[in-house]
Amino acid sequence: AAAAAAAAELPEAPSGVYYRRELLTHSLCGRRVELVTLSGSNGMLDCTEEPIAGLFPGSGERPRQFEKKRVFFLSARVHPGETPASFVFNGLLEFLLREKDPRAKRLRELYVFKLLPLLNPDGVFFGHYRADTLGLNLNRCYLEATLERHPTVFAALQVLKQLSSRGVLEFFVDLHAHANKRGCFIFGNALPFERQVETVLYAKLVAANCLWFDFNGCEFSESGMYHKDRRSGTSKEGSARVGVFKQTDLTFCFALECNYNTGKIVNKLQPVQVAANQKLSVSPPPTPPRGAQLKYNPRSWKDVGKAVAIAVLDLRQENGASRLGAEGLARMRSIAAAWVRAEARKASIKAAKSAARRAKRDASDDDDDVDDDDDDNEQEAAAEGGRGPPQTLKEKANAAPAGVSALPRRPSGHLSAGPSSRVPARATVRAAAPTPRTQPVAASAPAPLQRRATAAVADVKLQPPDAAKPPARGASFTAVLARPQAFRPAHCRPAVKIAGRGTVPSDSDLVLRNARPK
Repeated sequence: AAAAAAAAELPEAPSGVYYRRELLTHSLCGRRVELVTLSGSNGMLDCTEEPIAGLFPGSGERPRQFEKKRVFFLSARVHPGETPASFVFNGLLEFLLREKDPRAKRLRELYVFKLLPLLNPDGVFFGHYRADTLGLNLNRCYLEATLERHPTVFAALQVLKQLSSRGVLEFFVDLHAHANKRGCFIFGNALPFERQVETVLYAKLVAANCLWFDFNGCEFSESGMYHKDRRSGTSKEGSARVGVFKQTDLTFCFALECNYNTGKIVNKLQPVQVAANQKLSVSPPPTPPRGAQLKYNPRSWKDVGKAVAIAVLDLRQENGASRLGAEGLARMRSIAAAWVRAEARKASIKAAKSAARRAKRDASDDDDDVDDDDDDNEQEAAAEGGRGPPQTLKEKANAAPAGVSALPRRPSGHLSAGPSSRVPARATVRAAAPTPRTQPVAASAPAPLQRRATAAVADVKLQPPDAAKPPARGASFTAVLARPQAFRPAHCRPAVKIAGRGTVPSDSDLVLRNARPK
């Protein structure tokens, strides 16, 4: 009774408009989910659409079928808190019902519009933001929807599949709102080149008819089709645009997003070219001045909905009041093709870089495995030679690194930290004999490790092997530090500061040139 009273209060449709409102299904809490069919009365056949098992409870006659008319399916509010989607929906609906606008009339003559205004009525009633009463994100259930757990999504999918099987489904647009990314934009699917150009062209046509639509914010990547949510871990493969595409192979399958608050740009619209015998005022509102705050309001979102419909006419070259001009569509199609090629090149370069990074990581892991094997072999060789591996902490501290002879405890002519030094006891330092200038000034350790603040640091005074005969200025000294225990990561190893030359980890070799021993 309430539904009948609400239907009686609706304004009458313009002449020549076919309108049908039917109950699609009930939500989990028993609320109505309705489907609206809107078109022109031309081409209407005597037969009706086929019934679908489990859907349209208590309804009588299904909507009429039309001859040579394609279907545009629009859904909204699968996320109940995304209110801008409803304003976009209303903007498109109000435009379609215009009686004196030739563009709206032509759309009704060419298309049958299937409008689903509220996919998650329970979430809207309870004030949820993204979930239904079961706590599910319905926009991740399109590949596994069931009548028992996801009745609204299941019902929408069954209608879409029926239209696709008849070969009349051409457009599917799911309306959303975005809290992070500014602007109004489209998320599309990754398709073969020719089909991808058409989807990109449609997005550019929407931008050509709307002040607020940001084409640069649109995305048509394959990674965007399978990206996983950080919180829930669910993949976008189950979203409406991807799920419907996978089950119908539909080219024009989009998710339209509008920011709640603001955008990045304001498009400059071209004037409308209207025939001389038509009296139509479709001039756009004045462009905000440079530097103005691009704050959205319900009128902005409604303009986006209207542009979504007008872009369909431009794509079919049926717009009697187009902003593109005589050769505008061909020029815009070539721009879209160039954009698709450029994005493909960027994607290939990014993939090559990612593959190179993975190969480098794998090679580094292999080198680490080889080093571990070498250490094991050295320990086995030492055990076979009659001296086992170091057992006590002191023995481990005095053990020499791989490739360096065992260091004496504290022989004459070698260097170590003084009594007042804070260098850990297991860091032993010695100076090698002067060597030719064959190595750079910097340490062999990576630069980030030299700059990293580590454990105890002390000044170490370099002394020549023969204290009685000081070396000439410019002689090279090698400070070899005992390797710390293997289980300690690099950023936790002790460091030694050598005569103001910087800090190096204690498992590195440092070669100094032009050093003046103190």
